[in-house]
Amino acid sequence: EVPLSPPENYTIADGMAVISLEQLEDDKLHRYEYITEQGIGMRFIAIKKSEGSYGVGLDACDICGPSGYFERKGQVVCKLCDVVMNRGTIGFPGGCNPVPLVYMIHDGKIKIYLTDLERESYRFK
Repeated sequence: EVPLSPPENYTIADGMAVISLEQLEDDKLHRYEYITEQGIGMRFIAIKKSEGSYGVGLDACDICGPSGYFERKGQVVCKLCDVVMNRGTIGFPGGCNPVPLVYMIHDGKIKIYLTDLERESYRFK
């Protein structure tokens, strides 16, 4: 069994999870964990897809649930079904893609509203 990488650090400010774009410059998959108001630990991921384009979503999908994704030889792979993700589709719904999260880029940072994370917490119960 492939272990998931440990969650990385991010900040919370003004009701948002904040990730520095610098952190994603290595083109690798980055995993984060948010603990909801009900104490549910939920994971989300971010990756630089190409110059100026990022994929942000839950570490879960509609088909395989919260099993998560890992990186193998530079590819993002579903831990449960071993499907290789097309990097370009990370952040879009459908198939075994990570459930997309709404985000904004401002001041060199990706910002995700905590309310959007809270809304999706049922997937990690």
